Amino acid sequence: MKNLANLVGKLKTLYSQNINLIEYLNNRKDCDYLSRQDKICLSYDIQAGSYTKGYNNSQFIREINSQSGKKIAKLLEEISPSTVLDAGTGEATSLADVLLNTKDKNIKFAAFDISISRLLYAKLFLEGKNLSIPHLFTSDLTQISLAENSVDLIMTRHAIEPNGGMEDVICQELYRVTRKYVLLIEPSWEFGSDEQRERMVHHGYIKDLPGALERTGFKILNHEPWDKNLNPNPLNIAALILAKKSTTTATQDADFPDFKFAYPSSNFLLKNVEDGFYCQEMGVLFPVVQNIACLLKNQALLVTRYLEITENNEQL
Repeated sequence: MKNLANLVGKLKTLYSQNINLIEYLNNRKDCDYLSRQDKICLSYDIQAGSYTKGYNNSQFIREINSQSGKKIAKLLEEISPSTVLDAGTGEATSLADVLLNTKDKNIKFAAFDISISRLLYAKLFLEGKNLSIPHLFTSDLTQISLAENSVDLIMTRHAIEPNGGMEDVICQELYRVTRKYVLLIEPSWEFGSDEQRERMVHHGYIKDLPGALERTGFKILNHEPWDKNLNPNPLNIAALILAKKSTTTATQDADFPDFKFAYPSSNFLLKNVEDGFYCQEMGVLFPVVQNIACLLKNQALLVTRYLEITENNEQL
């Protein structure tokens, strides 16, 4: 615990010096006890607020987000999903412009991020634009806290990016949770320059995302360079990938209700209770912070007798 406290303080100092935190953690032998999830969560949580600040302080970023939001909203209009999950939403600075430009107000949105601090900023950011979505929750791209086939379309924007080596695992989770489509805007190994590829390897970014999607069972409908004018970093050029789930496995019989919370990477459904969300099979309670469900495995509280105590307390 003391080591973690010292590390958090150190990371805050490094962040103030513009040091890449994930790179720092990956290069430190004394941080090997941290999992991939721990490193990403730590670095993103300490950076929380930076995207909101960047959006508010930069007309350039606001314009990029606005144009990107219009383009993504138009794509959603063509696909016509009834439900959309924004995976790795960060502070919702990109999602907000999608919501503002989506003409079909019947589309239901949900969003998750690995960092609770980022989601708290996201909630404030959306409220500042008179926007809201029914479900904000913490989750991990490799272990999504939704039941299978519980959303029509999953979209990401530079969220899969830092998960080099986990491409197949993430695509398998996307395949499990979506009913129909994924719409991914992620750094492109295929369209990137040699310099960009070198940078992607250095930072541990993803490679061969189209291959991972196809190996999982997706059919790629569109794979093209994302408008370079909508990407502020010329060494992080992205691609847009629209892929569809195989119709042979996406059966209606297997569909769960929209955005149905479940124990991470399972179909153990969570029950909405007074203190949060409870998984009876695992005997754990996931807390809620300011209406944000905390659904990472390491955020669960072991309370095997929760329902017995709370539902039958008159007999105690």
